[in-house]
Amino acid sequence: MKLLLGSHVSVDVCLLLVLLPVFSLARPHHVNRSPRRDRGSGLSNLYVQMKKLQRIAHGPFSHDELNMDVRHNFTTLPHITSRAQDMGSLQLNTTLRSIQTGLQSFRFHFEWLQQVWQNRSMPPPPETLQISRSLRHIGQLLQKQIGDPPASPVPPELPALTNHWDIYVSSIAVHKSLQSFSHWSATALHFLMRSSTL
Repeated sequence: MKLLLGSHVSVDVCLLLVLLPVFSLARPHHVNRSPRRDRGSGLSNLYVQMKKLQRIAHGPFSHDELNMDVRHNFTTLPHITSRAQDMGSLQLNTTLRSIQTGLQSFRFHFEWLQQVWQNRSMPPPPETLQISRSLRHIGQLLQKQIGDPPASPVPPELPALTNHWDIYVSSIAVHKSLQSFSHWSATALHFLMRSSTL
C-alpha cells in the first residue's frame, strides 16, 4: 500500500498505525481472582493478625504473674473444647464461627475491664487498650471471611469488682484465657490455610 506523506493528515495516520500495537499492549487486563485464592489470602491475613494478638495477649503482666494460681469466679470466658489431634478435621466455616464467638466474648470482657478502671478514676493499662483494638480488627476480618450478617451477641453478666486485688486477679484471668484462646486460634487458622492450598 502506497501512502502519501505530503500532508499532515498522512503523517498523523502513519503515527497512529505505528502506536496502535503499543496502546493495545499498555491496556490493563482484568485478572479474575479465584474465590479459593481470595479465601486463602484472607486466612493468611487472619493468621498474621492472630499471631500479633497472641504476642500481646499477656497485657501488662509478666510470665510469672500469668502462671499464678489465681482463683476467680468467671464462668463466662470462652473454653477450648477441641484437642490437638482434632486439628486435622477442622471445618472452615465452623471454626471461623467459633473463633468469632470467642473473640466477641473477649471484647466484652476487655470492655468491662476498661470500665472497671474508669470507675475507679484510673486509666486502663495501654496494653489493654491495644488488645481491645486488635480484637475489633480481627472481628472485622472474620466477618469478611464468613460473609453472613453477625448475630447480635448478648453481653455476659460480669461480677462487680470492689477492690484492687479483685481487679488484679480478674485481669490476670482474662489475659491468661486470651493467651490460650489466641494460641489455639492461630494454630487452627494455620491448619485451615494448609487445607485451602491442597
